[in-house]
Amino acid sequence: MAGGDPEGVHDTRVAARRLRSALRAFAACLEPTVGEWEAVLRELGRTLGAARDAEVRLERLAEVLPPLAVAVDRSDELAPSAGSHPLVTGRRPPESRLDRRGQAQAAQRHLLDRAHDAQDVARRSAASAVPTLLPLLDREPGVRRGHPETRSSAALARRRLRAPFSRAGRWDGPAEIGAPSGVPEAALHRRRIAVKRLRYGLECFAPVLPRVHRDCLIRLRELQDLLGHHHDLAVLAAWVHEEGRSAHPMLRPPLRRQEVRLVQAGRGVADRAVAELERLDRAGYWRSAEAACLVPLGG
Repeated sequence: MAGGDPEGVHDTRVAARRLRSALRAFAACLEPTVGEWEAVLRELGRTLGAARDAEVRLERLAEVLPPLAVAVDRSDELAPSAGSHPLVTGRRPPESRLDRRGQAQAAQRHLLDRAHDAQDVARRSAASAVPTLLPLLDREPGVRRGHPETRSSAALARRRLRAPFSRAGRWDGPAEIGAPSGVPEAALHRRRIAVKRLRYGLECFAPVLPRVHRDCLIRLRELQDLLGHHHDLAVLAAWVHEEGRSAHPMLRPPLRRQEVRLVQAGRGVADRAVAELERLDRAGYWRSAEAACLVPLGG
């Protein structure tokens, strides 16, 4: 991450999250010092999360914003962005000469510049936070010798994975099943978290699980990607909304139009995600997947 690897923040964040998942799974088998690890990893996750969110914001902007074109009359040529986003080119025009198209491009440039600035700040913060984990490496939590949960990895996997399967297979909170557009964003977000935690749990206990768990992991990754795409668009729309509140009055109408487009795109992704989840729910997928993964473990 410190070396400028664009995937460094993401990889470090995922590693920290997987470690937290493993610590939760084996918490009863570990010495009490595991709590210190979890506290530091939680704080590290928040810092890395802010950096990753800034990166994803730029990625999603690249997907939803049209390329910035230079007009023939050169009245709305653009200035280089403060960052290095590939969508930005040209020279900045005087504000007094901007027509509607020029205002839209100025709003687009504003979003990209603000996104780059936020990314730079978040990356510096993340780079300074990583060393807080290092002191723990010399005093990692030990295993509680003779603890009942250290005797059988299969039995531990059964106990630890039942609840994640249950949570991944239900709507937590009000949701209008059968009407995708009526499912609140909060409910989709909770379902995404539940699917992600089940996936990490299965990966954590992979060595003792039957091979069929790999098929479940493929399905979970697909769901997580779809739900994550919706979450990214929802967060991006909220960010554009906040930018519009503080932007120059000239930029507020085009920023509002961009926000509406993002909301509409997010609803489309949400509809696909809810339709897929409801299909799995009606087919009894979660119980059958749980049985396929856990019954062979015995007990």
